[in-house]
Amino acid sequence: MLLILILFSAALMFITKSRGPAISLITTILILCVFRRNRWDLLLLVVTVVSVAAVGAFLGLFDILIDRVQSPNYRLEIWAGTMRSLADDWIIGQGFGTPAGIPYGSSVATHSHSTMLEVLRVGGVVGVALAMAMLFIIVRGPVHRDNAFYLLWLVYGLLCLSTNGRLPLGRPAIEWFCFWIPLCFVMYYSLPGSSSLHKLKIG
Repeated sequence: MLLILILFSAALMFITKSRGPAISLITTILILCVFRRNRWDLLLLVVTVVSVAAVGAFLGLFDILIDRVQSPNYRLEIWAGTMRSLADDWIIGQGFGTPAGIPYGSSVATHSHSTMLEVLRVGGVVGVALAMAMLFIIVRGPVHRDNAFYLLWLVYGLLCLSTNGRLPLGRPAIEWFCFWIPLCFVMYYSLPGSSSLHKLKIG
């Protein structure tokens, strides 16, 4: 059942036509395997890779994947434009609510397509330092059974947002799922005595 769930999730991720979440998922799974050091994780990973390869070969998905990799990607151009726009505002940024207006190709990007760069654009080095301090204060507690799942979820979310995220303030959309929800759970389960306040166990 776990293998079926993984294959179904991989299919949904493929349908989204985004490369960032797939790379983020692979990275998070590898971190999980290193963290748990369980031979069954390695077996599940091998079976999943073989199954995905077999399904991809049977359905002819690899040609689509190659075309997608070779398709134009404007991320680097947008990120370079973001860095250029910070030449005069790198200390405190351009301020909350300031439109990005980053030209790329024949269009204009409304945000930096990276939460980290967007925080830098809006808040400058000061904003990035405050954001990093907030994350450090929340996740510095010991990793245990109750918050490990949410911590990995947060890692996955931050990796996803690093390639296609907005500022996690104002009216966030995917940022709720990738940043705020796992962050709040990590904070809650890291509080002293939190294990005695709930009965839900994530294992």
